Amino acid sequence: MISKHRSFWISIGLLLTGLALRSYNLDLRALWFDEGITLMYAPLRYFENARMASVLVDVNPFVYRRLTWVWTLLIGKSIWSIRLFSVWVSVLLIAVVYRLTLDLTKRPLAAAFAATLTTVSPILIYYSQEAKGYSLIALAATTLLLCLNRIYQKLQRQQTVALGYWLLAVLCIGLGMGSHYIFAFLLVTLNAAIILHIIFKRNHTSQRFLLRFLGVQTLVACFLLPFVWVTFMGVTGAVSTDQIDQNNLNTAAAFFGRHAVDFTQGPFTGLPADCMPQQHDYSCGYQPQPNWALGIGMFLVTLAGILIGVWQLRWQRWVALAIVIVPVLLGYAFTQFNTFFFPRFLLYTVPVQLVLFGTGLYALSKRSRLAALGIVAAFVALSITPTRTLYATDTRPDFDWQPLAAQIAPLVDAGDGAVHVWVWVPGYLYSYLPDNGIDYKLAHFTPETRPTELTDFIASKNKVWLFDWITGPRDPINDNAKWLLENTAFVYETNDTTAYANLFIPPHAVDNAGEATEQVTFANGLTLNYAAIDVTKQAGDPFAVELHWDNPGTETPYKVFLHITAADGFVLAQQDGEPRNSTRPFNTWIGDLTEWKGTLLPSDLAAGTYFVNVGIYDPATGNRILTDTGAEFIRIGQLTLTP
Repeated sequence: MISKHRSFWISIGLLLTGLALRSYNLDLRALWFDEGITLMYAPLRYFENARMASVLVDVNPFVYRRLTWVWTLLIGKSIWSIRLFSVWVSVLLIAVVYRLTLDLTKRPLAAAFAATLTTVSPILIYYSQEAKGYSLIALAATTLLLCLNRIYQKLQRQQTVALGYWLLAVLCIGLGMGSHYIFAFLLVTLNAAIILHIIFKRNHTSQRFLLRFLGVQTLVACFLLPFVWVTFMGVTGAVSTDQIDQNNLNTAAAFFGRHAVDFTQGPFTGLPADCMPQQHDYSCGYQPQPNWALGIGMFLVTLAGILIGVWQLRWQRWVALAIVIVPVLLGYAFTQFNTFFFPRFLLYTVPVQLVLFGTGLYALSKRSRLAALGIVAAFVALSITPTRTLYATDTRPDFDWQPLAAQIAPLVDAGDGAVHVWVWVPGYLYSYLPDNGIDYKLAHFTPETRPTELTDFIASKNKVWLFDWITGPRDPINDNAKWLLENTAFVYETNDTTAYANLFIPPHAVDNAGEATEQVTFANGLTLNYAAIDVTKQAGDPFAVELHWDNPGTETPYKVFLHITAADGFVLAQQDGEPRNSTRPFNTWIGDLTEWKGTLLPSDLAAGTYFVNVGIYDPATGNRILTDTGAEFIRIGQLTLTP
């Protein structure tokens, strides 16, 4: 037996150890797609969340996402701060596992064993370091089991059940179902277990318990059904037919093998060498690269502990075993019509496995405490390898947008517009550029609606960003970039690995917007009309002009240059290219054409007066085309830089 005093200090030690294991190197890995999606949804309210989920064919509910938003308002928006929410949830899970095991066995040693296994579990540590709802769901499920067990015991003894227990059950189901719909597998299992208990035992206590439990679930359903209705009205067809096989778990061996390894060893989500996102190959997804020998060894040890533990409990043994087995079987059935399924969806079964494992170790300790302690030590030792990998490896370096965010931070202003296709982009920048004030536009357009949608969006913006992943602004499949290149001034582009940021100035915001008052004709017959420029800027500002061309027809694809020069003619900033950012070469059209050309002023440019020159040249020879007065360029104005 363990004394209460020793039990208290063991519990404190496990909680502190769990906190250390879960918070170490918490911000080593950059945010990945799913975390970015969490943060994208986080500020959206109930129905906004549902409508966005419908548009994006996203079947995750909103509760964890909204809790994350509240957490970031209180704690901060850094990677470390955002993930800390899952860390504390996972630490609390250790305490709940201890309490549940103690309630079931009345043995502090069994509770200590189960809590120790929970503390070092690689998969629980892994998901405690992600801004996703899996740790919260595991806590909700385990707390629900603790709560329901206490309620049932009180009903069985004909004692009054405090309202707080039922409210806690409502909260747990709300947190679980409100964070992931696969939590329903647990509720199906619990309801079926209770019904079977009523049928075979004719137990009146179970009947009363079931009625109250159904009432609790109904309350939660009333809260969630409007959200579910709005979401699934638009996504049902896509979910059932359009998902790709990202995980190769559609065979029994692959499905159960992957779950066995992940549940004991934890996931390893690296992209194999032959999966190159730069080549637009998304079919490979994240492939597991586990140590199968280690994973299978840990699974066999865990399975033996579970089987021993089951027989140490009374009627709860069948419920506990069902919670371990039935959701996994339901998950396998689910993959037969929708292959988008991962072991993390069933993370909430892991704490129950560890409760049974701890109970089994206690049973073994009654025969040989040394053997039980040896198995615990072995489990801890086996957990070190996958956990060390988590601490030491950034498994997604190509998805790190922090360097890109640092590059564009000086250029971002509140009120800027941002066009994006990848839904996690606003989430990344929510963390990497907190309180940026950017107005995002999800650019899921059809060819017919794109011109109208983008025209309306940029009409109220002085600067518009295009954020992309893998596809740069010149990529032929990047239709949004093509439209912006044709219809705005392209002033800045940067990329880091696979992340791209491009800055455009809409026509109404260029520095010489208005009626053209000046005209110059070149020796090749091209005529330029423009409004003279005299503006005040600061170093690092974007700068753009509007140019009106009259083209009588030419076979040469002349290039236009825009130069910002010092008084001595030294070029300090420039933009060269065919009209409309190289989308409308002179040799492809005849008549009038308006274009917008821009550049970014150097951030270290000293205060003073600088000149704006425009001209054209033959790209084949590099020779400038003279004006009809013999000049090599046209000085269309000047700009003054203030400190």
